[in-house]
Amino acid sequence: LMTGSKMEQELKSVVQLAKKAAIEYYKLTKKPLGITGEIGELIAASELDLELAKPRTIGYDAEKEGIRYQIKTRANHKKTKSFYNQRTSKINIEADWDKLVLVLLDDNYELTELAVFDKEKITKELQKPGSRARSETYCFILSFILVSGLVVSNYKRSSVSSSIPNKARV
Repeated sequence: LMTGSKMEQELKSVVQLAKKAAIEYYKLTKKPLGITGEIGELIAASELDLELAKPRTIGYDAEKEGIRYQIKTRANHKKTKSFYNQRTSKINIEADWDKLVLVLLDDNYELTELAVFDKEKITKELQKPGSRARSETYCFILSFILVSGLVVSNYKRSSVSSSIPNKARV
């Protein structure tokens, strides 16, 4: 069994290799490799000192002191401002979680922005009448959710450390 620091070093190394592979894959195919969510979870765990949930845990991805976090990640592969017009993936409002973490990455899978939201406010906003996409699919447009006043705490690139996990625990 690996000790904490040995495992952290191995994890940092593997994440760096995965990022490089994903970047090269996108350059060749113009398709994401499918590791964006996992990288986002590791970054959120590292930045917020969360403990990742066991694989395939329903409804939440990490926890800390009894608070459960659902983590959503988007990567800006095309380096465009229209990235902020993209939607989050479906937010499971029926699941047992307390906070939503939105992790935004650049085309190198480096953290550009991380925002934390309360479930109660997010659920209320998703259920408001007016937007079929929002109220039926439980998704937000990135620009809307980031400027909506729903953000509890927000971390921009300038205030965060390297996106390689150093506190992430599995």
